[in-house]
Amino acid sequence: MASRGRIAAFLGAGLLFALVSRVVWVRGQMARELAVRHAPARPTAEVALNDLFARVRRAVAGRRMIGYAATRPPLAGSREDMMCYYLAQYALAPVVVADRADADLVLGAFDNDADLTRFATEAGYRAVARYAAGLALLERTPH
Repeated sequence: MASRGRIAAFLGAGLLFALVSRVVWVRGQMARELAVRHAPARPTAEVALNDLFARVRRAVAGRRMIGYAATRPPLAGSREDMMCYYLAQYALAPVVVADRADADLVLGAFDNDADLTRFATEAGYRAVARYAAGLALLERTPH
């Protein structure tokens, strides 16, 4: 009989330990869940792009068309170049973003600031707004 008592005590202690462990684990999970819910949101690439194009949209509001100039021609360059051009068209609609670098206002999307500055100088533009490295709204300078 003493052996049954020991076994019962041992099983009871094991169940109690398992129950306490489970409660501690659930409590930890809840604490992590609350921490994640109340942690400040980190901006995603999509949010950053939306914010960037919102600034460009405000700058081109009221225009019917702007030009587009890039390090490589979007329709003759890589798939990535074409995607960037199409993204600009989509994000700035209803303003038409034309693949032409001779408009009065041009969105310059270059690999870096040096390429942007070189294009602006050679083509007779000045940056009216800079949004990121190599990305600016360019306005034709009067002759």
